[in-house]
Amino acid sequence: MQQEIVHLQKEEIKRMKTKHRFFKDKMAVLGCIILCIFIIISILTPSLTTNDPLKVDLMERLNPPSSTYPMGTDHLGRCVFTRVLYGGRTSMTVAVAVLGIVLTIGVLVGVLAGYIGGFVDTFISHIIDILLAFPGLILALAIAGILGPSLINTMIAVAAVQWVGYARIVRGMVLSIKEKDYVKTAKTCGTSHFFIILRHILPNMISPIIVLATLDVGAIILRIAALSFLGLGAQPPTPEWGAMINDGRAYMQTAPWVMFFPGGAILLVVMAFNLLGDGLRDIYDPKNT
Repeated sequence: MQQEIVHLQKEEIKRMKTKHRFFKDKMAVLGCIILCIFIIISILTPSLTTNDPLKVDLMERLNPPSSTYPMGTDHLGRCVFTRVLYGGRTSMTVAVAVLGIVLTIGVLVGVLAGYIGGFVDTFISHIIDILLAFPGLILALAIAGILGPSLINTMIAVAAVQWVGYARIVRGMVLSIKEKDYVKTAKTCGTSHFFIILRHILPNMISPIIVLATLDVGAIILRIAALSFLGLGAQPPTPEWGAMINDGRAYMQTAPWVMFFPGGAILLVVMAFNLLGDGLRDIYDPKNT
């Protein structure tokens, strides 16, 4: 009982130190604030604008920013402000969904390769090496091109490329963790492999995976936007940041706001995720504990 109390006290002290280090990192806090603002805006989008993101009004096409249209209108007279807000919901929702798929596949494959070893590890490692030999965006572009243009196919293409990084890192962590004394002791005591993975291996990987996932969301948003920009992602008239930049490309000289605002939104969100991820990495770095 006494040992359990001491353990809980140590865990509480560790959590307090982690919070303290996080709030001392101004850039990480800034990234967190920016993300919170975007998330709140995405949730409240229907309340923040009364304009229809799909409504076409050619009489209002390419109007500059004004009180009626804070970010101007595009080539079809649609409110850019409204489309940026709804585009944010699309982009971030898709990115989080892809991240969930990638985490599930990457962690599962990495744990299997690292824990089982032998032929399974060799086979999976070769697949990972082959996929990592190709530039991720080019491979995603090829997969999306084969599947056809749609947001769902873009999600599949990005997930098919992105999981390998998680699998490789998780495999390395599992190879290290399974050699620890407490894991060997659990095996000696006849503990099931499933319980060992669930109780001893996965909990020790949570912090690095959280850091990697936070840094990776920005990369996923960029890849989805890039594929949409190339016409392989979200299809008209769906508001999505990459597709909106593509829509404004022809009017870059005469109506730069059509490209500027969705591009700025991508920049801010990706920067925020990177700042937050860098801060979390510094916090969970073993040298800082």
